[in-house]
Amino acid sequence: MSTKSISVENVRRVHPALRKLAALFLAGILALGLSSCDSTDKTWAMKRGDTTIPIGCYIYNFYVTTLNAPYQEGVDSSKSMLEQEIEGKPAETWIRENAIRSTKLMLAVDDMMNELGLSLSEEDQKQIETNTNSGWTQLSSALEKYVAKSSYQKAYTELNYKYTMVFEALYGEGGEKEVPEEELLQYVKEHYTDYSYIMAPLYDSSYQALEDEKKTAVRDLLEDCVKKINDGSMTVEEAAEAYEKEMETSDSLTSGVTDLETQGNNDKLVEALKKIDAGNAYFVDLSEESSCYFLVYKRDINKTAGEYLDNEDNRLSVLSELKGDEFADMMEEKVDTMTGVEINDAALNEYTASMYYTFEEPASSAASSSSSSDSSSTSSDTSSSSEGTSEESSSESSEGASSEE
Repeated sequence: MSTKSISVENVRRVHPALRKLAALFLAGILALGLSSCDSTDKTWAMKRGDTTIPIGCYIYNFYVTTLNAPYQEGVDSSKSMLEQEIEGKPAETWIRENAIRSTKLMLAVDDMMNELGLSLSEEDQKQIETNTNSGWTQLSSALEKYVAKSSYQKAYTELNYKYTMVFEALYGEGGEKEVPEEELLQYVKEHYTDYSYIMAPLYDSSYQALEDEKKTAVRDLLEDCVKKINDGSMTVEEAAEAYEKEMETSDSLTSGVTDLETQGNNDKLVEALKKIDAGNAYFVDLSEESSCYFLVYKRDINKTAGEYLDNEDNRLSVLSELKGDEFADMMEEKVDTMTGVEINDAALNEYTASMYYTFEEPASSAASSSSSSDSSSTSSDTSSSSEGTSEESSSESSEGASSEE
């Protein structure tokens, strides 16, 4: 199995090709009809049969959902998120429901693992631990105040790993919903571009701008290389060698296969690659935008699509683009129709969005506020005091939360 996880990374960057699968974790759905529990034991969040989900897993989901709530469609950044509605619901309600859904998903994924006869091998467990350690190294400064590492592993890395296993088992080779090779190849040929580029910065190693004479020489060189590539007398690799010799540099050629529409590439580069035929090069002037010149070159994706799909991670990315929404819908339905789940409301009610979110007034509004009347200043002082109290409350709560497993 691929070690590349289909994740909902909400506090670090996610691979764009996997966004459709990741969307499930933060989807806003109607309120769940879940049973409540009067237990005073606040170490767990949910139970079903012999399975108990630690409260730390819910805390992680609640924390991450709170961080993402201000960026949902329709939320006004000039006002506190907690004073607004998200998808027609008070923000606090929306956050709680989605945190519950993300936690309940752990049970749904385990159900699918059982249905498909999947289990975590020793190698899988080691990979999950590796993924956990890697993520925790980057995120611990933000998370450890609220969530124990073991809860982060259960709620994030282990869940993502299992989610990916189920997805691949269904849509991969031999799966019940296997996607034919021809469909994968056709998708890559229609949506992906195989390209290379030489980026020529218009500054030296000390970030000092090149003299105009040198800039002209670099432009002339690249434009000459474009002509030679297009008339067949030079390859893009030879063009890179010529540039490196002129500029006394190395490793100037970058190559890749990607869906240009989803990668956030520069518009001029995308348009250049769209307009040229396979086997041709084009000069792109980005001196104004990023102090660089580019030579871009396009290969024939019809000839390289198969090779691209031979890579397991690439194949998973393409599968996720093709079937990610379908899979997400299926998992949502399983969450919606799941029965026998006991919710520990006494524990869940301990956590509110104000523990993890403090509204920060936009700079423009803050500047306007600073020049207001004395009464406004008094109001601002009161607000500042209130925020301090909120931070103290959050700190106290987080100390308890970080010890939860």
